[in-house]
Amino acid sequence: MKKKKNNGNVLQITLILLLMLSLNIFSLCHLTILNSQGFQSMKQTNDIRLLKNILIANYKYENQNSILLSNYLELENYTISYTVDDMGDYFLIETRLKNDRYKLNITFYLELDKEKNFIKKVE
Repeated sequence: MKKKKNNGNVLQITLILLLMLSLNIFSLCHLTILNSQGFQSMKQTNDIRLLKNILIANYKYENQNSILLSNYLELENYTISYTVDDMGDYFLIETRLKNDRYKLNITFYLELDKEKNFIKKVE
């Protein structure tokens, strides 16, 4: 009787297991990187939303307590410039947010009623 050699089979199984293990490790690393990018994107979106709400509150405060004028601000990593146009019974405010770190440039328009001090429209 001939004796079969199983050295090749054991080596093949070991290589397949090693390949599967390394594939799982690389997949886990890739998912971790994607999750990190997703969290950074969510943080950026939340920062912009918070900044937008703060600016709107500032516009309303300035309209109620003093004169609302165009301005240029630098807050943390953001550069904010806004122009105020008097349209009769409301102000049209154009706000530009810039962030060099995120390469971000956002513009939004806001209509603020002069007398009632409420936001008519945000685009």
